Amino acid sequence: MTFLFHNFLLWLQNTMEKKYDQKRAEFEKNLPDDVKCVVWVHELCRCSEKRLFEIDFPELTETVRFKPAVMLGELVHIAMEKWGLEYTPSIYSKRVKVKDETVVVAGMPDYVSKALDTVVDFKYSTGIGSEPLRHHVLQVQLYMWLCNVENGELWYFTHDAFKAFPVSDTVNEEHVKWLITTEKTPRWRDWECKYCEFRQLCRHGT
Repeated sequence: MTFLFHNFLLWLQNTMEKKYDQKRAEFEKNLPDDVKCVVWVHELCRCSEKRLFEIDFPELTETVRFKPAVMLGELVHIAMEKWGLEYTPSIYSKRVKVKDETVVVAGMPDYVSKALDTVVDFKYSTGIGSEPLRHHVLQVQLYMWLCNVENGELWYFTHDAFKAFPVSDTVNEEHVKWLITTEKTPRWRDWECKYCEFRQLCRHGT
């Protein structure tokens, strides 16, 4: 590995950490006293046990940042953010009551256009199917609910293709509460364990 390439990897990692980890940590640190916890949108779209593994094994979590697909996806995000004049990286949140306790649901959509009443999520993928992936659709639907917009879109990028899918339906507060209280491990049985970095440690891993 050359010195220049090593510095590029460090820059990219720091960019990813700053965008996500620091903003989330700052948001959670400044919660009102009456709020029990924050549930992030991406946590509602994946296996319920993954957050616990991330807390217990942070070193494994860090390795994900250096996967080629993750790094390429982050470069796509950076490029799209530079393009989007309306883009302001922001955390959107709503309060919900779950079992008589206040929970904040929060998320950082990739792109929100209030003028067009639309939220967009960017995805880098090895291939693009005829339909968007279900967990990606759920993520956009949750962002639509958080941002109070009517329209959602998924933009898929590969090394040689691009495709946009509209997401028309959103979720309501009752559905969000159900997602919070319903633990599923895995949430997407047909593929989630296969790509999980914690599968060797998890009792559900295959």
